[in-house]
Amino acid sequence: MPKINVKNRILKTAARLFHQQGFHQTGINQIIKEAEIARGSLYQHFSGKDELCVEYLE
Repeated sequence: MPKINVKNRILKTAARLFHQQGFHQTGINQIIKEAEIARGSLYQHFSGKDELCVEYLE
């Protein structure tokens, strides 16, 4: 199975969690843990949860 890039992994994880739990109940730490990435990797691609949500919605 090919590895998806880190940004796509973050987006897929966030999409699943936002759908299951809602935006406000999903925390950055949970996204980082479930996407199995380093905190710096998330902030390398997104400034925060709001920007991540906007890209997810687009």
